[in-house]
Amino acid sequence: MKIILQWSEPINIKTIEYQRDKQEFIFRGIYIWGFRIENEFMPYYVGIAEDILYRILEHVSLICGGRYCIHNQHTINEFYKYKNEEKAGEKVLYIPDWPYGYNKFIENFRSFQPHVLFMIENLEFSYAIVNEDIDLKEIETIIIHQIGKENLWNLRAGIITKKLRVVNQGAAEIINFLKI
Repeated sequence: MKIILQWSEPINIKTIEYQRDKQEFIFRGIYIWGFRIENEFMPYYVGIAEDILYRILEHVSLICGGRYCIHNQHTINEFYKYKNEEKAGEKVLYIPDWPYGYNKFIENFRSFQPHVLFMIENLEFSYAIVNEDIDLKEIETIIIHQIGKENLWNLRAGIITKKLRVVNQGAAEIINFLKI
């Protein structure tokens, strides 16, 4: 079976106005979020959702609330090189150990704040709408493998089990990361 994903242009999180009563903002599908660093989109995470924009806003909230890693703004463009805690050093300023390590986040929030703001201000995402009859998990697995798990912060990738072929179209910046 062949699926064509039409990727949106990367959208900066600061431009989103999510309104509960506007159904046109509710998209089921797959998304890639990352950071705009030195005018280049760098994918960080691939996910799926029944409401993509709501899920993206959840990611932002989790960054601000100490549930996600806080990266040094000066080395964030190399995050994929230091995914392991042992290699992180000063590059990952905070690794959540929820809920036990939350005090560390609160105690150091002032020093983390410029890096959190940098992450939020540079956060962009792209998405592709997927029909309800398509298994989102399978699509997510394929896209993670196309980008390469080693190039993302995702902790899971899964195994491609079905004979599903994904063709990517749309945003050139996003497609450049997808090995077609």
